[in-house]
Amino acid sequence: MAQKVQIVINGVNRAGTALKQVARQLGEAEGAAGKLDAVLRGMGKIAVTGMLTTLGSGLAALVKGTKVAAELETVTTQFEVLTGSAKVAKETIEGLRDFAKTTPLSFDAITEGAKNLMAFGVSAQDVQHKLVMLGNAAMGDNEKMLDLVGAYGKIRARGKSTMRELNQFTQTGVPIIQALADSMHVTTEEILAMSQAGKIGYADVNKALVQLTTNGGKFDGMMQRMNKTFSGQLQVFHDTIEHALGNFG
Repeated sequence: MAQKVQIVINGVNRAGTALKQVARQLGEAEGAAGKLDAVLRGMGKIAVTGMLTTLGSGLAALVKGTKVAAELETVTTQFEVLTGSAKVAKETIEGLRDFAKTTPLSFDAITEGAKNLMAFGVSAQDVQHKLVMLGNAAMGDNEKMLDLVGAYGKIRARGKSTMRELNQFTQTGVPIIQALADSMHVTTEEILAMSQAGKIGYADVNKALVQLTTNGGKFDGMMQRMNKTFSGQLQVFHDTIEHALGNFG
């Protein structure tokens, strides 16, 4: 009788142990399933996040491209008015865009400078040449170049210079008074007196600037040198991207 009871007890113990193993395995399986579900959910979130990020970047590029294209369309219309020809306007803008790729000046500053010079009477055929001269004098700086465009344009439109315009050149770092003195073979004091008397003409200023920016002058090839700097290359890269976005838009 005692032996039978022991057999039953042993059987119950083995059954309990087996049930515990089954329960533990079921628990592990449930945990693994939970982990798998979490992983799949996480992958889904990553995929969705990636899709949203890509979509956001695409929309941003589309918006930027559309904006650049719209701005280019506006500039093109402005040049058509200034030149009186859609063909000349297109050719001028294409030339200015190629010019922007080789200088530290931004395309926006170049087109703004070109519009101002043409408003002051510079022809579309000559505008890029003037921008090269003034861009070199400004040492490839956008803001300084536009300041020089304003001063130069006023002198051209008026036919002569005042001290105000000469001071603008001086304030941007261009030694225009000394350059005029060297070009006209007089002293700087005489240049000041001549300017106050209205005797410094547009041709005098233009000649002095040409001497400063060509043939070994103080600012000869300045934009090419500045274009090799990091900031210069960064500006070229920026203009290249904007050009691509403009075409995309």
